[in-house]
Amino acid sequence: MTYNRTTLQKTSPILALIAAISLPALGVANHSLTANEQVFVQTVSKQFKIPQAQVTNIVENIQYNPDIIKKMTTPYEALSWQKYRSHFITTPRIHGGQFYQTQHANTFQQAYQQFGVDQNTITAIIGVESFYGKHTGSYNVLDALGTLAFHYPPRAKFFQKELQQYIILSLKNDLPITTLKGSYAGALGIPQFMPSSYNHYAVPGKSQQAPVNLFTDHDDAIMSVGNFLKDAGWQRNQPVACSIKPNKTITPTLVSKNTQPQHTLAWYAQRQVSSACTQSLNPNTMAALVNMGSTATPDYWLVFKNFNAIMRYNPRINYAMAVFQLSQAINVDRQHG
Repeated sequence: MTYNRTTLQKTSPILALIAAISLPALGVANHSLTANEQVFVQTVSKQFKIPQAQVTNIVENIQYNPDIIKKMTTPYEALSWQKYRSHFITTPRIHGGQFYQTQHANTFQQAYQQFGVDQNTITAIIGVESFYGKHTGSYNVLDALGTLAFHYPPRAKFFQKELQQYIILSLKNDLPITTLKGSYAGALGIPQFMPSSYNHYAVPGKSQQAPVNLFTDHDDAIMSVGNFLKDAGWQRNQPVACSIKPNKTITPTLVSKNTQPQHTLAWYAQRQVSSACTQSLNPNTMAALVNMGSTATPDYWLVFKNFNAIMRYNPRINYAMAVFQLSQAINVDRQHG
């Protein structure tokens, strides 16, 4: 799922459109508003100039889903790297990625030209997120976002903003706000964009006239993922990660606490942290050494700025590494196909 730091401003040109839209009847309310929900309704109505009755009607129709809280507290990304990897680096996903690239070759070329993001990375993200659009989620998005916004204190602020953005997105695009399906975290469509990312990064593919559709239009999805990664700091034709063979000189003190680039490749090479992959790069390239394995059985990687751009999509190191390794496997499969 995507994580977007930018939300729509009060001066957004869509506000006049939203104000003119009459929300259809949503049916019988599922509950009366809590004090917290009342504050939310008033804030959204005032900030985005949406009639308070409309926002109230939407929030009243949220159904609390305890399964969503359970999913949030036991995320798949919390699995060990090997278990996580085995779920995504699979033959169906690799072959599916190659076929996906063949189907949308012109759009991938357009995305590379416009955003500088290679087709393998975009393909791998869509492959991990939704298995190329086959698995886009079975949870009611309004219920998911509402449950997390008002019943999950650790991320309440974040999900209240996403609920705001979902309301705007639904009104702007005339979406079925009470029935739309997505992930347990409220991610949407082929690229599994959070609502704020959908509003901010969705761009058209082949059709420049029709509204952007990330639910069924794969060309729109491909271009939008490229747009997101470019804004996240993706660097054209630069590396993502290099595998490093363990040796006795690599001590735990060399392993970074996070994935932000720490030192140059030249600095690491002086400490015998290098490989054929790193030797082909500019020695002044910044990187961080991470261990995807354990102390007993290390799995070392030097990761670069583009690795962190992928982590803007999902801030888990397992996720970014799965995307990278799937992208590499798709590339190899295509070359030998």
